[in-house]
Amino acid sequence: MQENNNGKEVWREVQRYKVGDPVIFNESADEFFKPEDGSLPLVHNNTQGRINDFDILDNGLPTERIQFDIEINVPLINLNENKQIFEIVETSDKSSIIRFAVYKNKSTDEDDDDSTKSVIPFQIAYAVSIHKAQGLEYDSVKIIITDEIDELITHSIFYTAITRARENLKIYWTQAVEKKVLDRIEHKSNTTDLAFLGNEIT
Repeated sequence: MQENNNGKEVWREVQRYKVGDPVIFNESADEFFKPEDGSLPLVHNNTQGRINDFDILDNGLPTERIQFDIEINVPLINLNENKQIFEIVETSDKSSIIRFAVYKNKSTDEDDDDSTKSVIPFQIAYAVSIHKAQGLEYDSVKIIITDEIDELITHSIFYTAITRARENLKIYWTQAVEKKVLDRIEHKSNTTDLAFLGNEIT
């Protein structure tokens, strides 16, 4: 999917980042964005966003960094911004653009105080696993279930997957996989869930 994105790009080792890429912050974000006063980070694991822009700082020097502008789906205010390690570039009632820098070259010294800032705290998220998507919502969700993983799809996993969609849901599977998954799912006595599943699967 990233191949269809014609935005400007930057490489960091084998990973490519493009303006317009959807991202999801991972577990390293909790440490990366931890404020100096030890309070909880405003940007944390599972925060969703999109790369709005990037710039290269100190190009060619040992301190070379990638400065990312990320639009996140969280409205932030400038209160206590000086305690954060990011800058709030822009904010609205639905989202904010934050700016932070990551060293372009990964640190090999785990005792280095700056080693945390050499780890990019997000991953490209054109697709995410059902497990990673727990607690998240999207306007449009496409689920791919192949015969290699159909045995792993339980009632709760399937329910979690299809309830991530706010508006549009599409499931890609063969008729054989569909039958195997639906036959295996243990239908609960909750009639609301059963009615929902019946309406969503076409």
